[in-house]
Amino acid sequence: MPRKILTVISALLSVLLVVFIFSNSLDNATESTKKSDAVYTAINQVAKEIGIKKEITKAFIRQSAHFLEFTALGISSALTLIFAFAPSPKQKLSQRLAFTVLTLPFCALIALIDEYIQTFSAGRVFDVADILTDTAGSFVGVILTFSVYLIVRFFYHSKEKRSHKASSNCS
Repeated sequence: MPRKILTVISALLSVLLVVFIFSNSLDNATESTKKSDAVYTAINQVAKEIGIKKEITKAFIRQSAHFLEFTALGISSALTLIFAFAPSPKQKLSQRLAFTVLTLPFCALIALIDEYIQTFSAGRVFDVADILTDTAGSFVGVILTFSVYLIVRFFYHSKEKRSHKASSNCS
């Protein structure tokens, strides 16, 4: 798939994730609690069905939601930067890592804005712990993205070397 298409897809996914995150922050405390309670009930029902007897707490579910939303944002944002600004396959690995790491300040800024938006919603507050959780989720997303990139790169280069070696032996 052409790099420009991958860039547009990953950028669009990043925008959609930011819209989703911000829209949740616009919910007042009652709406937010209602959504959290529905997720809490569903998760604990599934947990019971698969044999988990201990209750999964609402606090754990809420923090996990923050973490996972921002993990997804970290992945999509890192992919956007890799596809958009690292076009050369011969580009140094350190340059690709630098593009990936640039995602972290962006995601931290989104987390900060997200918490600020909540101050305009009835019953919601600015929570520094959520910013830290969100940023940690972004960091995990960036690490996952770069790790997968390294694995794909390793297998691609291994295949390329085997192909080159095979064509050299046929000559």
